[in-house]
Amino acid sequence: MGAITEMNRFLAKNGAYYQDTRSEAQVALVWSDTSANFYEGSDAQLIELDRVPRRSEVGNLDGEFSGFADALIRAHVPFDVIDDVTLEKDNLSRYEAILLRMSLA
Repeated sequence: MGAITEMNRFLAKNGAYYQDTRSEAQVALVWSDTSANFYEGSDAQLIELDRVPRRSEVGNLDGEFSGFADALIRAHVPFDVIDDVTLEKDNLSRYEAILLRMSLA
């Protein structure tokens, strides 16, 4: 709770600097609520007798999204996270790239 108290004090003192701001990111990463709610990825691993199975993030929506986000962060690329509604209704022309995760299942 100490961290939350400290953050709230900071925001109370400096909140005006954070109002009416806008991201200048030119890259967007899409988090699809529709996919998150209905995706049927499997956590089951394929086992072959002659090798030890490795953990894979393939089919793991959270893991794949986090992987894209981590790659952007490590490359120091500012990005916005946008959702399905933003994709359908907002003007996206300010973005040079929009990263989508597509399910082939």
